[in-house]
Amino acid sequence: MKKAIILLALLVSGVSISQDIHAITYLDVPRSAAADFIRLHKKFVDFSQGEKRTIKSDWLFAHTFGSNFTFMIVDVYETVADQVADNGLAVMSENIKNMNLPEEEQALMSKEFQKYFNLYLEGHSDEVRQIIDSENMFYVSEAFDASKKQLLVVNKFNPKWSDRSEFLELWKESSAPMIERGNIVAVFPTGHYSGTSNNVYVNIWYPSWDAFVAEEKAVAAGPLSEMTASEKKMWDMAGDHSDEIMTLVGTNWGNETFVLSQ
Repeated sequence: MKKAIILLALLVSGVSISQDIHAITYLDVPRSAAADFIRLHKKFVDFSQGEKRTIKSDWLFAHTFGSNFTFMIVDVYETVADQVADNGLAVMSENIKNMNLPEEEQALMSKEFQKYFNLYLEGHSDEVRQIIDSENMFYVSEAFDASKKQLLVVNKFNPKWSDRSEFLELWKESSAPMIERGNIVAVFPTGHYSGTSNNVYVNIWYPSWDAFVAEEKAVAAGPLSEMTASEKKMWDMAGDHSDEIMTLVGTNWGNETFVLSQ
């Protein structure tokens, strides 16, 4: 292989990424307010951290191609119980209260949070997804770097529930050449848990647009007539299919504060 591939359950930079639950929020923030939203998101995510939280990491993505939303937030938890128990707003309020801000600063903080919360709420939608078989189907390379503006491509499939296990095995087989070519830095499937979404999402991470283009060229170089029998069967099972492309804006994964990707 061009790049060493390790399982999700291993440690990367001393941080475990063997987490299972993705609570996803799609936001309809006006483009004119996008920069302000990013600033406020970082600010209030940082203020909401504490020992009482059950969240493991917060990820913010800007939508690039596909559906009509502006941002996607992914909150990662170990379990559904952790996701249900989490109360970031309460922790944030307590943290801000403990700062003992002067009255004027407190008023400004409240005004900014109200702006952030309004941008968050208007036109948003939610879903919860679960990583599928992280021990065997989640791969990340040593080149994965959450501090960089990586691309996340989400392939959405809707196989029948009765076909899902076989579909995923076929997907795993078909994804091997993609991993071998070394253009991606991570790939893993998630399954529907709650909300309105497809049965299977395949999340593919690219370190750059150049890597994305290189992979697309490699795929396009082979005619469809050269699909393997397994690939043909996978696509026959795939059901409804659509794609989204997003750019990583920032995350607090592996950090005490939310770090904007560079």
